[in-house]
Amino acid sequence: MTKFVAVVSAKGGVGKTSTTINVSSALEWFRRDVIAMDANFANPDIGIHLGAELMDKTIHSALRGMHHIRESIYLHPSGIKIIPGSISYDEARKVKRDNLGNIILDLVGSAEIVIVDSTPGLGEDATSVIKAVDYVLIVTTPDLCSVSNSIKMVNLAREFGKMILGIVVNRVEGHEYELDLDNIEMLLGNRVVAVIPEDKNIKDSFHKKNPVVFIHPKSPSSDAFKRLASELIGERYVKLAKKEEDSFYTLAKRAVGLGR
Repeated sequence: MTKFVAVVSAKGGVGKTSTTINVSSALEWFRRDVIAMDANFANPDIGIHLGAELMDKTIHSALRGMHHIRESIYLHPSGIKIIPGSISYDEARKVKRDNLGNIILDLVGSAEIVIVDSTPGLGEDATSVIKAVDYVLIVTTPDLCSVSNSIKMVNLAREFGKMILGIVVNRVEGHEYELDLDNIEMLLGNRVVAVIPEDKNIKDSFHKKNPVVFIHPKSPSSDAFKRLASELIGERYVKLAKKEEDSFYTLAKRAVGLGR
């Protein structure tokens, strides 16, 4: 049975979309069949991050009944499947979010796991996503503003009876003024399942329109996303030796013209 996981945040700028993309890529690294779906109806970013911002068939057009949602699934060169959104202002205004529950059901059997990128905040778009999925993964940064706002997101998920898989603490730099994990867990009443370090390789991966897990597999953030994926599927993560990883990813990147 396909599992649907919403990646949510109480505020923008915490790295929700990069988490969606890279945990999907990390799950693919574990040989899981995964789809990254953009349900940020107002400002869809998955396509922009991955160079698929001008696709003809998107979640927006599927929600309007113009085609089946499975026709919006595209295979990215990195190996992950994506359902992008439309960057059109008109499409954003016309979106029929009430159809999301049916769209989700139409994806059953299309993948083992569908990771759904939500609109930040507690508005109608985010609520429609949370209502439609099975599980919720909450992304925050280690500052009091982001964490305190995330309390509302925890309450929203609980209101709809959704299982919270845990908290992802993103963009961690290790400064003493950052909230420590114990305090974050205490405030949010949930376990921290991943700590993603601030990593310049993420910006480089955005520039190259690829997940950091794929294009910088040995980076600190890539390692953290793989550990997160292992938490989600209950599989032990063993980091490859340098020569093994070099060999595997050099071949993979050459195959899509990214390596030498």
